[in-house]
Amino acid sequence: MNYKNIAIIPHHGKTTAIILAGLCKHLGIDYFLINDFDLPKEILEKIKFSSIEELKESQFYKEEIESTTILSLVSGKPYNNATKRSMVTNNYNLIKIAGEKNKIHFNIPKLEVLIGYSNNDKNSIGIWKVINKKDFNDEMLFSEDLIKFLEL
Repeated sequence: MNYKNIAIIPHHGKTTAIILAGLCKHLGIDYFLINDFDLPKEILEKIKFSSIEELKESQFYKEEIESTTILSLVSGKPYNNATKRSMVTNNYNLIKIAGEKNKIHFNIPKLEVLIGYSNNDKNSIGIWKVINKKDFNDEMLFSEDLIKFLEL
């Protein structure tokens, strides 16, 4: 899909987004990442480390995350500690590959919940149809950085 000659690539996961961002950087293609954060917003501030090693050695990663309850938006059940650490690591890696703050926007909560898409099927066309009906002034969905990037 494209919008104003900008390619829109659904990536269906942070690992794929990391690979695509790295490819864009390698090829010198301008990009902007939009992703679900999947974690409570306050965790975003707790994962600001200069390296993955520093993150994994932190008190937050080793201890605090165990006492943080994170519920699946799908099942409503709490994630186990290994899953929570994996989610933190993936989000950290995504932030690092994006590099600049203005190259990434996290939808908090999950995009489908945010836009009112009731199916849990990651259907790109279905999601696109719902987004086309949304107000571009919604900061939760379209950050100021994204609006600048899209030149709206």
